Amino acid sequence: MHHKRVFHLCFPAIAAFLFGGCFDRSDPTGPAAAADRIELIEDELILAARVVEHAELELELDQSALSSSIASDDIRMSALRAAADPLSFKLVAEVAPPEIDGVTLEATHVALRGSVALVSYGKRGSRALGAVDLFLVSNPSNPRLIASARFKDSDIFAIETNGSSIYCGEATSDTSFAFPATIERMGLSSNRLSVQTIRASVPGFVVNDLAFGSGRVFATSGLSGGITALEASSLRQTAHDPFPDARAVGADGNWVVAVQGSPGRLRVYTGADLAFQRTIPVGGLGISGSKSEVEVVGDFAFVALGDGGTTVVNIRTGAQIASLPRPTLQGVGSSDAVTNAVTVSGRLLIQANGGAGVWVNLAENKNGSPVLTQVGQVQFPGPVSSNYVVARGQTLFVAAGRGGLKVVRFSDDGGS
Repeated sequence: MHHKRVFHLCFPAIAAFLFGGCFDRSDPTGPAAAADRIELIEDELILAARVVEHAELELELDQSALSSSIASDDIRMSALRAAADPLSFKLVAEVAPPEIDGVTLEATHVALRGSVALVSYGKRGSRALGAVDLFLVSNPSNPRLIASARFKDSDIFAIETNGSSIYCGEATSDTSFAFPATIERMGLSSNRLSVQTIRASVPGFVVNDLAFGSGRVFATSGLSGGITALEASSLRQTAHDPFPDARAVGADGNWVVAVQGSPGRLRVYTGADLAFQRTIPVGGLGISGSKSEVEVVGDFAFVALGDGGTTVVNIRTGAQIASLPRPTLQGVGSSDAVTNAVTVSGRLLIQANGGAGVWVNLAENKNGSPVLTQVGQVQFPGPVSSNYVVARGQTLFVAAGRGGLKVVRFSDDGGS
């Protein structure tokens, strides 16, 4: 999720889904009742059947998959083992993905605000089906699934909330829109969802990422879509910059940053008017149309680069100040072991590495320069393919594709 969080870094964000798009403009439709295309389930007894709570099941931090060049360095490995010792990860809950007409969906994204967590779902294939789950997480060790909206005509690949509305980044099969790429705004009041929605089409086949800034919502939309700015209240389009292979968007303060692929680049805009400023080459993102994420914090961007791993960029200077390769894992193909998303908490940078699972890294300042170091892979029961990760406090939320949602509590006694 692209929202401002407090970071404590000492220096000044199964394989991915594929996305595509084309160019034009469409005005929003609505508000209108969506009962014919959205089923809203609010019976907590029914929803609870999808939730498995654990008594804080201890998860191993596996270091055996670290690169052989690191493993051959005994001194280095001793330091990494010492770094891992104060880290603890415990699985507190798993949530199975919803089904629609016997089709199991895949968890794609997570949005957090206050005591609310939202999880989006989509699916592979030609039929468009999606869902949004609403959780109360005031007690992260006991997340309550209180509502689930099932979409009969749209995959949902991104989700955001400003507390009073929910924004869904979709690919719709509704041919009344100019493009399949749509944004849908749902109401959120007193922890209840509303199916009175507004929808707007943007150029492309799917909205693959969303971010907020200056009363607007920004959307990226695939291979031939680009970035679009819309008023958050009405979804009226205010600006559009077409460019190929738009992967992700992040916003914070003065900056809006879009990720462009093949090869990886950051497109930097001013937050006030989406005025283009510069392009920063970052590499990676060589798998056409695959997933990416960018977390913008002040002048810094934490970028998931797919086959290029992770980079940290100073937006103002254009310098890449730290990087991590994607992991190499025996039995996982190179097209599956891709970095889909990153999140930062304290001295930890955590990656969603697709079919290679969830990886934990140290982010440290050494002699005034940032250093990112792989520490290990979080070992879940059974294989976990990770599409998205986001940490808040000492809780980690993992959108794990067909594995649904994983909720993990972690501690770092070695952190500052």
